[in-house]
Amino acid sequence: MEEPAYPNWRKGIGAGLIGGTLVAIIAFLGCAWVASWPAVTEVSVSLSFRPWWRWSNWALSIWSFVFSTVGIGLIAACRPDVGRKGR
Repeated sequence: MEEPAYPNWRKGIGAGLIGGTLVAIIAFLGCAWVASWPAVTEVSVSLSFRPWWRWSNWALSIWSFVFSTVGIGLIAACRPDVGRKGR
């Protein structure tokens, strides 16, 4: 049986896209959640995320998607398949 070639880019791209999407969703939901906090003072952190559909919130989600997709994808592509050995 042939040993698979590493890095396994197909596995890396799949894992990176799934992981990056989850991280981007969590980042955007975090921005929307912080925007819902009441503004106690004129310099509250919640005011920097209001309104929740603001471009800076989308940009934060996009950048978190890009960086986490690359990181998770590289780790998954270079990791050997230890579960596929004959037991």
